[in-house]
Amino acid sequence: MNDSYIKEYKAVTSLHVAKEEYCLELAPSHEWKTLAVSSSDKLVTLMETETLTKTLTLEPHSEPITGTRFSRSDSNILWTSSLDGSIKLWDLRSSHCEKELVGKTEASEVTKPITCFDISMNERILCGGTELVEEGAFILFWDIRGKEVLGSYFESANDDITQVVFNPQQDDMLATSSTDGLLNVFDISQNSESDAFTYCLNAEVAAGKLCWLSHGGKYERLAATTDLETLQYWDIREAAPLHSFTREEVANAMKCQEADESYVVSVTTFIDSDDPIVIAGFHTESESDCLQTLRLDLSSGQLRPHGTFVARQPLLMTRSVLYQPPTDSFYTGGECGVVSLWRPEAQTSAGKERVTKKKKQHRSKPY
Repeated sequence: MNDSYIKEYKAVTSLHVAKEEYCLELAPSHEWKTLAVSSSDKLVTLMETETLTKTLTLEPHSEPITGTRFSRSDSNILWTSSLDGSIKLWDLRSSHCEKELVGKTEASEVTKPITCFDISMNERILCGGTELVEEGAFILFWDIRGKEVLGSYFESANDDITQVVFNPQQDDMLATSSTDGLLNVFDISQNSESDAFTYCLNAEVAAGKLCWLSHGGKYERLAATTDLETLQYWDIREAAPLHSFTREEVANAMKCQEADESYVVSVTTFIDSDDPIVIAGFHTESESDCLQTLRLDLSSGQLRPHGTFVARQPLLMTRSVLYQPPTDSFYTGGECGVVSLWRPEAQTSAGKERVTKKKKQHRSKPY
């Protein structure tokens, strides 16, 4: 390990959830007792967060799964979305689908493939993004208590919606990203799309994952990854990103000599700092990926080494990472079909990881 890294995270336990497939997204229940992981075999696996013991498996959709979310108030309720054009509510006590929302509008009978969704913090509104259909990409809204679409936006994006994210502090503020390179911010309390349209940030390349970040106690910053494995950090009130990093710059921060082998997974923050933490990785000749954390030092604008993940078993490309602040733990899932729990070295146990080696690699998008 490079001496400049501050922390070593080690895998305390792992679970192989997808044979010959890969993990897509991890979602925790609000009290962090249960973890849901979707996989490319169209399954959702539920497990205990502390032991990664499998508790339930669902097969919610006939087409690829594009999103999973627990209810913010009830850990027995799980929402899933799919390219089949539906968002479903599941009662985990019965494993039954209790509600299905369909991506259709009054003006069109065409079912629109759902690419992503989110639920407002007050759990009143559910929002879903769609693929480009009928010469438009739609942002659809439902009252979470009903089934019919409340309304839609279709003028603000010219290509597939990749992410819709509600602001953690303002229930009516929504940010979206799309493959046309636009990051849009809306005030959905307004009566029309044009009135709701508040900020438009041009990433200039296809935007992927998007998240709100706190700064000075307010959520007015966005972090976005792109299909070129670059990273952008925005103040939503500014016309250009405050900080932007090329693939080469991310690779250099990780001491990776081949920039083409590096990738950005996601961005998060720690409780005691506004500096974002970037989770990134790179492929190696040994077919075992390296996964690291980098701190974006906002005062200097530099990416600095923060931590590294040390695995006993080979890693493949990581697709999803969750950070649990109270325990300083990470959960990861990726192309090896394995979910792992990582903790700082001082907190790890002497037990071996419960995981089998997997050689098959996937480098293409899941959908």
